[in-house]
Amino acid sequence: MGYMATVRGPSAIETAFAGLLRDAGLATVAELTDALVESHASGRAVDEILAVDAAELRAVMSHAWRIPVIDLANDWIDVDLVRRWEGSAYIEQRWLPVRDQADGSVLVATSREPEPELTAAIEGVVTSRVAYAATTSADIRAAVERAFATAPVIRSWRLARRVPRTRD
Repeated sequence: MGYMATVRGPSAIETAFAGLLRDAGLATVAELTDALVESHASGRAVDEILAVDAAELRAVMSHAWRIPVIDLANDWIDVDLVRRWEGSAYIEQRWLPVRDQADGSVLVATSREPEPELTAAIEGVVTSRVAYAATTSADIRAAVERAFATAPVIRSWRLARRVPRTRD
């Protein structure tokens, strides 16, 4: 089935993530139950559905998973690296390649626990070792939207309407 595939109901990864939010006191069981149902129906991440402080959520994930925090809105992202693969897959799978690192690995922002299955799947895509940093699903979505946004129009212009010339 592949990484993040679900047959019925929320994926095991989303359920485990909801447990992290519950254990950290960031959401109640009732809020998480509703968010998991909506997540399964909409495809949006649980942390995008809940009203959770992004900085607090990053800190909780960083502590639980023993990885550093990354704020994708303010940290440098190699857009050329990001554009090598499909943007919607990053949003769906809750990870984003950020940049190549000096040690030959790729820094990957993730909003889900970097389990061995996730690591193997990502390393297969980027064909390099990965190092992780914690971020939110909303941060990943926003970074993808920025990376894949069309180039801005510098100036809009129109040619003057052509007037038929009469022949002399």
